[in-house]
Amino acid sequence: MPAKRPLSPVSVSHTVGHRHCPACELERTRMITPGALASLLFGEAAATWLDAHRRSIGVASIAEYEKNIKRLGSFFSELTLSEIHIGHLETYQKMRLEGDGFSKKAGPSRINHELNTLSQILVRAALWAPLAPYYKPLKMPRPKAGRALSFEEETTLFSVAMSRPRWKVAYLCSLVTANTTAGPGEIRMLRLRDIDLAPGASTPFGTITVTLGAKNDTRVRTIPLNETAGDAMKELVRRARELGAVAPDHFLLPHRAAIGRDTADPTKPATSWKKAWDKLRKAAGMPTLRMYDLRHHVITKLLEDERVSERTVIELAGHVSKKMLDTYSHISMKSKLEGVMALETQKPPKKPAAVVGFVSQAKRVQ
Repeated sequence: MPAKRPLSPVSVSHTVGHRHCPACELERTRMITPGALASLLFGEAAATWLDAHRRSIGVASIAEYEKNIKRLGSFFSELTLSEIHIGHLETYQKMRLEGDGFSKKAGPSRINHELNTLSQILVRAALWAPLAPYYKPLKMPRPKAGRALSFEEETTLFSVAMSRPRWKVAYLCSLVTANTTAGPGEIRMLRLRDIDLAPGASTPFGTITVTLGAKNDTRVRTIPLNETAGDAMKELVRRARELGAVAPDHFLLPHRAAIGRDTADPTKPATSWKKAWDKLRKAAGMPTLRMYDLRHHVITKLLEDERVSERTVIELAGHVSKKMLDTYSHISMKSKLEGVMALETQKPPKKPAAVVGFVSQAKRVQ
């Protein structure tokens, strides 16, 4: 006999003042009683879990969870959480890899992300522990290391990118990344309210504030623009205005339903500029260069410059891996040495007797 569908939260009402409130009681039960969540069908359980979870995560993470839950729903929609077992997870992996029952195939990374979302929902329902010892995420291919461009490569890339009007958005967005550390996903989610091109005393070319596109709280940041990035942003804003973006919440890169159409929906962000990027990178002789490599490139340039502190790089980029910091830590050693040597020149009028005695004793020991 299929599990009885429990009372939906939309079918009960709040009372005045919320005393003896059935709707609040239902929410309380679902928050502190795992069994209540376990008895729900997957779709309702996932919605209940996300509603409680969304208050502590960013907009980009919410969108990612919603996408994962939609894909999971294609397989698990007829099951309550308590009915899900390890065989279902194994079958889901196989079917997603082959595209069986889905609109298209998925790679290991996407499938692992989806099942990670399911595991979090099951953890909340106290159902994950029995499955955890048997679940094996799909093997991931070796990650591609980010690359930095040489001066000649960077010059060639941007010379080629600006050569064709069809590549204009890809060109301008690449300039922004290479001059700010803002990744393509962060630029795609910029709204007009996030862009301030009015010159200020400390920001002569304006700023951009990464919010919606931030992966987590550490990536939410305001970045000052240099002249190159400022000019690129002015051109992107001008284009956005032509496509109907006028309100503060309208996106810098409005969604266009089809190539060549003059109309756009500024309330939605563009999907990407990947097609233009693929063509221009091949034309530049760099067929494997990823859009995200430009973020790695600019972080590398900053870390290589001894005038720029690691703290400044982290503030600009929002996150820099420990591996990258370790790789370039020797570069700042010269400035660190200059710092401690400067302390030597700032000698007090007379060393305290205790310090003099300690130094003398240390020399005798040596």
